[in-house]
Amino acid sequence: MEKVIPIFYTEYFKYISRFRMIPNPVDCLTPVYRRLLLSMHDIASKKFTKCSKITGYATGTYHPHGTLAAYGALITLYKQGFVDNQGNFGTPGLDDANPSAERYTEAKLKKWVDEFCFKYINLVPWDEYEYENEPLFIPSPIPIGLIGDGDIYMGIAAHRTIIPRYKLSDLAKRLKYLITEDELDKIIIYPNLTKDGCSIKRDDIQAEKILTNGSGTLTIIPNCVSKNKELRILGRVPQTTFASLKDDDRLHCECYSGATIDVSVKPTKREDLQTFYKYIYKKHLIKNINFIIYICENDGSVKQEGVDDILLRCYEYYVEIVKFSLINECIKHIDKKFTNEIILIIREILRNHPTVKSIDEIIKIFALKNYKIKTEDYYQDQDQFMLVEKTISNEDIKNVCTTKSIKSLIEHNVNIQENDKNIKDIKLKISNNVNDCYALICNFCSSNI
Repeated sequence: MEKVIPIFYTEYFKYISRFRMIPNPVDCLTPVYRRLLLSMHDIASKKFTKCSKITGYATGTYHPHGTLAAYGALITLYKQGFVDNQGNFGTPGLDDANPSAERYTEAKLKKWVDEFCFKYINLVPWDEYEYENEPLFIPSPIPIGLIGDGDIYMGIAAHRTIIPRYKLSDLAKRLKYLITEDELDKIIIYPNLTKDGCSIKRDDIQAEKILTNGSGTLTIIPNCVSKNKELRILGRVPQTTFASLKDDDRLHCECYSGATIDVSVKPTKREDLQTFYKYIYKKHLIKNINFIIYICENDGSVKQEGVDDILLRCYEYYVEIVKFSLINECIKHIDKKFTNEIILIIREILRNHPTVKSIDEIIKIFALKNYKIKTEDYYQDQDQFMLVEKTISNEDIKNVCTTKSIKSLIEHNVNIQENDKNIKDIKLKISNNVNDCYALICNFCSSNI
């Protein structure tokens, strides 16, 4: 037992880390968020869909767990700005009112998320992890798990992860600096806490530690205004409440109801207001959050990593995926060109040898006449006779070969010329792929997201 139990616990820890709690090193998402985004891409990208249907699809297809946890993750995606909603998804007010039951609410994946994340989703590795095949990661130019507003707490006791969320434009600017290594472009970015109504005390050293090492402590301050001898609090540090304010005898705390945070604080006795405000800030409002990022490798191992490393890894994967997509597109055009050239040769054979009726006879004549086809690098190592036989055996091509009209011949010549142009254009795109991806990142620098 002493030998077996540690092995079981180690395997269980790796399973929990990879499939539950620790984010992926490429897209910085845990499986539940990735599976929900994938499910919404499948069934809720064009129109609003019942949340119960979305969570049911996710848990039935990809995520073998309760719909309650999936619905909570869906609400988080809404708060992060990835989902449009219909119905009550909860309010960010004083008591964080709970959302309505999933059978009463509807959601739809935002258009920019669908375009940003799923353009090349079929080109990433897919594997059968728990239920059906699913992608290893979401192929976006910038990790989708780092974009948003606020922070997400996750992880297990040994690896409690607090993921900082940034504006897309800030992440793009930071990535631009990492790619160019130009000191003039250097920028230190801070987490985005706009929806929480908070600001962050500037501390470039700690902010850069989060970017480079994955761990740093920042001071969070709720937005406040002072008026008529009272302090109006308009924000709240994530994962905190106003319970301590209500229980403080030195304060008179009044909470206003509504969809936004609004708390009025007055002194119970006459005292200097500046001293009173300092006391409130120091004891109740200003909080330090230790952001720390752990990621889980494919083998289940967990390690701490900085935002910069995640940004560069995601970008490098994206560049390779776009290149692979362009190569596939180029191969398709080469196939079309090759097919059209073979059709022209076969037509010439049929015109000169009207008695030929079988594929074998065509191939014999092809060999005797020593026809040569202009082959691309893609075809150089392949047997031309096998390629001709494969082309003829295609039923559609076989029917086309029987047509000997001049019009059809002209059309095939035009197709070959068009394919030549497409191949040339795509090869140029492949050579410029890195520059094109970099230009895309530069465009994101001016994004409002």
